[in-house]
Amino acid sequence: GKQAGGQQQAPAAGASNGNGTRSGDASNKSGGSKGNSNSTDLKLQQQRQVVGAVASQSSSASTGDHGSRPTAQGNLVLSDRYTDSTLAYQGAARGLGMDLVRQLHQIACRRSEPELTIYLRVSPELSTARMQRSEKDRLESEGEHFHRQVFEAYEALAAAEPQRIAVVEGDRQSGEIAAEIWNLVQSKW
Repeated sequence: GKQAGGQQQAPAAGASNGNGTRSGDASNKSGGSKGNSNSTDLKLQQQRQVVGAVASQSSSASTGDHGSRPTAQGNLVLSDRYTDSTLAYQGAARGLGMDLVRQLHQIACRRSEPELTIYLRVSPELSTARMQRSEKDRLESEGEHFHRQVFEAYEALAAAEPQRIAVVEGDRQSGEIAAEIWNLVQSKW
């Protein structure tokens, strides 16, 4: 989703360190019994997800602190990710919960909210087909279930806040999409 009012999300904790392993991953190097390793792995995974969400919100807050917020002179700030994307990706698909992510956002971003979110609606099936044509990044490499959860989260957010979240059908030619987005922005400001 594209949003007015924020910045790109920070990478999630536990990202690849370049040698094929993920930083922060726990392993049992002794070769002994793993005991409660499933429970420990789940806790570590949850901790990494929370750290990723906090990092994302910190990035958003830092952006606002350094002059990217709209000013009294009427400047418009466009961002490709902010509150709603964090809710969809971290809150829903990563399983942190929408309430926790909202609380983190309110603390980190001092309750600033985008005035307009432009949600480019693309079905998970079409998205998967489009990604077959290019090299995938970390998020694009997630499975079908993950992308379905992101899609459903955006759909729920758009239904809950239709006055703020504009749905633009993303299965059309780029020129048509751009014209619709431009009209939305002009009508808002």
